[in-house]
Amino acid sequence: MKKLMRRKLLNFAETKKLFSLASDRVCMSIKSP
Repeated sequence: MKKLMRRKLLNFAETKKLFSLASDRVCMSIKSP
């Protein structure tokens, strides 16, 4: 049970990292035409 939770947290962190990277890229493309 604990292992599962840890894996979920890890997965969440990875997704968050990817999402922030993507949003950064979007911001960059919006700023520079």
